[in-house]
Amino acid sequence: MPLESINYLMIVLAALVIAGSYWGMYMEKSVDGVFALFISPSPL
Repeated sequence: MPLESINYLMIVLAALVIAGSYWGMYMEKSVDGVFALFISPSPL
């Protein structure tokens, strides 16, 4: 098996963080808002 269960868990968590960042920017509806400028890029 090339990947273990922890690897799949990390991939899913990363996808959830990315999706959550996009959801937060969508909810704020502001290009220069606090979420779009400071919170969303922080996991990167």
